[in-house]
Amino acid sequence: MPEATQRFFDHQPESVRAARDFTTRTLASWGLDDTGDIRLVVSELATNALAHGSDDEHGFLVRLEPSDGGIRLEVHDSRDPHEPPPVPAVPEPAAETGRGLVIVDALAARWGVARRRPFGKVVWSYFPAGRRVSTPPPQGPSPSLPPLIPREKDPSMDHHRTHAPHGTFTIGKTFVFETGHRLPGLPPEHKCSRQHGHGYEVEVILTAAELEEPGFVTDFGALAPFKKFLDTELDHHNLHEVLDFEPTSERLARFLADWFIEHVQPGIHGRLVAVQVRGAARSWARFEVAS
Repeated sequence: MPEATQRFFDHQPESVRAARDFTTRTLASWGLDDTGDIRLVVSELATNALAHGSDDEHGFLVRLEPSDGGIRLEVHDSRDPHEPPPVPAVPEPAAETGRGLVIVDALAARWGVARRRPFGKVVWSYFPAGRRVSTPPPQGPSPSLPPLIPREKDPSMDHHRTHAPHGTFTIGKTFVFETGHRLPGLPPEHKCSRQHGHGYEVEVILTAAELEEPGFVTDFGALAPFKKFLDTELDHHNLHEVLDFEPTSERLARFLADWFIEHVQPGIHGRLVAVQVRGAARSWARFEVAS
């Protein structure tokens, strides 16, 4: 039985066609003659993932797996799991969009939506296996795509034959929010004792000794709860009114690190090592988490 195969695609319109071509080549390599249903469904689900399930920094994953005598198709994205799951809806007759899940429901033997850990959702669908062809088509790539794996590889590029250096992986992501505050503890003549505004940049820095599949310290989509907290609780608020401490950048960095460790850290692979807060172009404060 063939092994499951998967591929990530960038957040760009061309990825819909690339996902469809990937599906066609995979089924051909398994000796299966698709009637077109699976390719049409993967096109619809990939389009939905780009439009509703991911942002510019996150693409989507397509996974194909032989299952129960048929094919299980999965499309993974980074949609906020707190949002209600998608359901088929009958669009207006003149509407140009909105038929994706209606098509999935009509073509798949069964389908559903599941949570993707640590973050996002999976829309899966099942199709009875198509007929086997006596001679599988050539398994090379379509003219529009480069080979996924070159036929002849440079030995120096084979990571299985080289000794990987020891170390850790580190990533960072920056979030922004606008706010006002003052520091009541300062003397009246100090300019920061008076009400003023900041456009804050907050960078969270994560590390891991090993990567989780398909090669992440942490999927950036899994950090969405932190962004939501900044947007709803701090953005366009007066910090000295919503926080119970003098909102210096140093204390704000430690507060955000504490919130991240309590609410985000348990559900992700990477470990938070620092939070850096920048409130002006030439100054910043950084809180480093003790290991």
